[in-house]
Amino acid sequence: AMALGERCQYGNGAAIFTNSGRESHRFKHHFKAGMIGVNIGVPAPLAWFPFTGWANSFF
Repeated sequence: AMALGERCQYGNGAAIFTNSGRESHRFKHHFKAGMIGVNIGVPAPLAWFPFTGWANSFF
């Protein structure tokens, strides 16, 4: 899954569901996305946090 995500030209958000602390740490520190979620469905900023996109996902 990480290899598939790394091939994507966009990178606004990514999430992983796991019981493994090792894998969640690896995902958090090596996956390139603007918002990372661990054991949470969709990482989404609240309206008062500035966000202009990540990689080729510029708003």
